[in-house]
Amino acid sequence: AMLTFLPDGRSLILASGFGRVEFPTGRVLARPPSGFVVDAVSDDGRTLFTYPSASNWPGIRFWDARTLHPDGQGLRTGNLSYTSAARPAASPDGNRFVSVHDAGKDRYQIRLWDRRARKQLGVPFTGLTEPVGLVTFTPDGSAVFAVDSRGRTYTYPVARDRLIRDLCEQSGGGLTEAQWKQHIPDVPYRETCPG
Repeated sequence: AMLTFLPDGRSLILASGFGRVEFPTGRVLARPPSGFVVDAVSDDGRTLFTYPSASNWPGIRFWDARTLHPDGQGLRTGNLSYTSAARPAASPDGNRFVSVHDAGKDRYQIRLWDRRARKQLGVPFTGLTEPVGLVTFTPDGSAVFAVDSRGRTYTYPVARDRLIRDLCEQSGGGLTEAQWKQHIPDVPYRETCPG
């Protein structure tokens, strides 16, 4: 059962049985549907999330925190890793999610999802050979952070500005004009990493 305050500080969610309850009076503000389970609350307190391990549904379900009614269609994420302790995580704005997937043969991957478009963004993050114990977004939402069962940490940039900055740092300042001509000869040169 989940017990958590909503960001308004005046109500809390008692997922099993009671629903949304006023604080401190205990007055029930919204009753949950049968079998209602909540795993997380968005930072703004408007959306509740149910992850597959709790709901036996192959994806993430969304609930309106005020009414406890479904909030749009769920996000079908497919073969989540049940050998991993990591549950899906929402970005601070609640619009993106990451989930851990079993890719077979002791390989795991992290997938990034867009809630509004109901689709996966880009290709999965790979290189994980141990079950993932934790996956989350950084507080600014610019990267995904993961920890595997051996305590190794992984950071995957996901925001455009962070991706550009990290690529420029790794490449030593971007492509020179000669490198550009070698690799992209059909496109006019432009500075790739503004200084």
